[in-house]
Amino acid sequence: MLLLVFGACYYLKSWSRVIAVCLVVLVFGPKIMLLLPIWLMGVALHRGRPVVPAMLAWPCVIAPIVIYLVARYLELQRYAWWFNTKLPFEPYWSSGFAWLYFVGVLVSIHLIGFRCLRDADWILALERPIRWLASQSMSLYLFQFPLICFFAGLVPMPSRPVLRGVIIIAATLVSVHLLARVSEARKSQWRRVLHAGATPIGAKVVRPKPV
Repeated sequence: MLLLVFGACYYLKSWSRVIAVCLVVLVFGPKIMLLLPIWLMGVALHRGRPVVPAMLAWPCVIAPIVIYLVARYLELQRYAWWFNTKLPFEPYWSSGFAWLYFVGVLVSIHLIGFRCLRDADWILALERPIRWLASQSMSLYLFQFPLICFFAGLVPMPSRPVLRGVIIIAATLVSVHLLARVSEARKSQWRRVLHAGATPIGAKVVRPKPV
């Protein structure tokens, strides 16, 4: 659903944008919209490309990991559920959204730090595998949950939970890789098809920015 909202805001213009966003929100309701700020963090990172001084790069990489581990050790995520009680509706799958905001901020700071290290020799040496993994990140985001549910139902073995978990994770990653070959790997072809279909309804054609 967030993909639909983002696509409507990014590709449509004028009243078609407003109408499309309102329709999506009306159909899916406000619960899933609670997670939209996390999406917007990613958009801000990609489009704004913020940087920090070089001396703060490693602190930005390491500090979020330490803070997250300390927060988990103290079980601070339990307190995030208090925010659920302040909503006029039950958030259901967006429960604990405040904790997710917290994690989203930590991940954003972590990525900002790594961005400032992108020209380091050790990162440049790993550029090829990093780009290979990154080329499948959207497929991982889109397909991992339904695939995990599918393989969880397909692989019972309740008496051997560790082995079952390994099989489910491995099967999910292999499936995501295969699906990425017909989705992200062919995004140029899919983009042309979508642009051709969007032009008649007044959508703007946007050229992707280089990473």
